[in-house]
Amino acid sequence: MKNRTAPVLFFLIAFAGILIGLALMPDPGKEKPPATRLDLSDAPKKEKPPATWTSELDLLRFTEKDGALWQSTPSGVMVQSTIDPQLQAFLTQEFGRYELPYAAAVVIHLPDGEVRALAGRSGAEPRLTMGELTLKPWAPAASLFKTVSAIALMTTPGFDPQKEVCYSGGQGGITAKHLEEPPPADAVCENLEAALANSTNAVLGKLARAHLDVRRLQDVAQACGFNQDLPFEFTVEKSRFKLADTDPMALPLAAAGFGHATISAWHAAWLAALIAGNGKVPPVHVLRLAIDRNKDPVELPRPAAAVFSSLPEETMARLRLMLARTVTQGTAREGFFKGDEPLVPITVGGKTGTLGRTEPQVLLYTWFMGYAPVEAPRWAFAILIVSPEKWRTKASYIAARLVNRLVDSETGKPGPGPARKPETPPPAMQEKPVPPPSAGQE
Repeated sequence: MKNRTAPVLFFLIAFAGILIGLALMPDPGKEKPPATRLDLSDAPKKEKPPATWTSELDLLRFTEKDGALWQSTPSGVMVQSTIDPQLQAFLTQEFGRYELPYAAAVVIHLPDGEVRALAGRSGAEPRLTMGELTLKPWAPAASLFKTVSAIALMTTPGFDPQKEVCYSGGQGGITAKHLEEPPPADAVCENLEAALANSTNAVLGKLARAHLDVRRLQDVAQACGFNQDLPFEFTVEKSRFKLADTDPMALPLAAAGFGHATISAWHAAWLAALIAGNGKVPPVHVLRLAIDRNKDPVELPRPAAAVFSSLPEETMARLRLMLARTVTQGTAREGFFKGDEPLVPITVGGKTGTLGRTEPQVLLYTWFMGYAPVEAPRWAFAILIVSPEKWRTKASYIAARLVNRLVDSETGKPGPGPARKPETPPPAMQEKPVPPPSAGQE
């Protein structure tokens, strides 16, 4: 009897083990979070800091009270944010007006380093938070990186920024042919300032090949915050710049803003502040004050000023003035002028960036990274707009309306100049197809 029951018992035990194993096996569909087209929600999470009242703060839990944003932590500390609720609402409404797939904006008040807006909105993925959209480097730096290349060039011994470089073609993309000397009949010549204003890829590529090497560009990119932990109360993921020296076209392509670099909206605004401050950035922060249950002040952990940036003040001051041409004559003019009439009452400097992609779906990234007024900047900001195949708007258009809003907040009076209706995209932008990345960047 014992010999007969042993195989049966063995079978029953083995079968039960299999059932238990299947029951305990994790569901592969539940284990992996839903994928996002920008991979923001799937980014690796950093380890949580030690439990303190500051670690209890949440960007999404600030609520408006008496014209300011406040948050009460479980530890009983009341914290006020530097974010301006009206400015934040204005930017969020602008993003919603055009039903943009993705959009982000960061505004820094330079005299005190306060972040006055940290706005993000996604029509394609509404679950993405403003923190994910503003503090993560999910977008290509595109032609914003030309400012890094310009700093590298201007700090290279023997480089003359006034010397003109001649080219033919390469407005949308550059190849080895665009780096050759053009026939005199086809040649267009620009110096560095004009090339930055017009975002001329061939000129930046030729200058980089003639005056820079991979190590030099990497060092300046690091001084401009790439591959660095930028100080802030909340985690800002590192913007990345990686460049190999095996491909002879890698350096000119990177200098012109093609690939190799990703950047967050927060870092882009920080970079604008770096240029506006002639190479120095005040400690950028989003917490203004804290009080305990007895209304007594609580010391705030202020972010330190970035110490890795050692850029020459004279070079940065020169670049700050040069980038005003982007607005007055270059790629951002259509956003800031209507004919010959300015749409903003103060001077603005900055840099545009545009890059199209076709996979997994057609999207057009447009940037405006800027500061105002040019002579003595009080504001630094960055706006990132992602449109579908049929264009909705450009970052430079929203940037102009943002500048007017900032002027209004300081003076209480609307700025002069004809206003463009924000509800209607400019005629030149309506239903314009997005070119592929190989021919789609300025």
